[in-house]
Amino acid sequence: MATRRVPAPQPPSLKPEQAIPILEGLIRKGEENLGPERYNSPQRKEWAHTGEGALIAALGNEDPAIHAFRSSQCGSYGPSDTDERLWRQANRQLNGMLSVLRSVVEQLRWKLPDPQQVFMPPGSQHDALCPNPVHYSASDDRSARHRSLGRRDFMAVAYKHSGQL
Repeated sequence: MATRRVPAPQPPSLKPEQAIPILEGLIRKGEENLGPERYNSPQRKEWAHTGEGALIAALGNEDPAIHAFRSSQCGSYGPSDTDERLWRQANRQLNGMLSVLRSVVEQLRWKLPDPQQVFMPPGSQHDALCPNPVHYSASDDRSARHRSLGRRDFMAVAYKHSGQL
């Protein structure tokens, strides 16, 4: 009898500071774009594959959230299913996957020094308001941020760290 190969445990390859913006982007895309898509559209499939890859990168391959994300994609199918029924089922599955992603983001935030930290996606309106936008991670030190940020941005960072904001 052939033995079944089990993949070796894989640790997370992304820090929470890196994973959260990726997962939040997937959540946004799922909420805004996928609901109207056909139940078997390539966009839905691509989103699900990307979501699973992001979860594995954020949590490692043995986290229970990976199983929950995969289980959310299960459904029942029959020969008399209508497109409407399949579309509703696909949206229920999408909602299940979105709930897993939201839960993981919340849990990853527990690992941050400031769980309320806001991650602005590149190209967001925030970038348009800042003359020289800088995207930095929490591991950057304050003096490096001061050198790379404009005065207005540095003052906001300084006030935040002083507790006056």
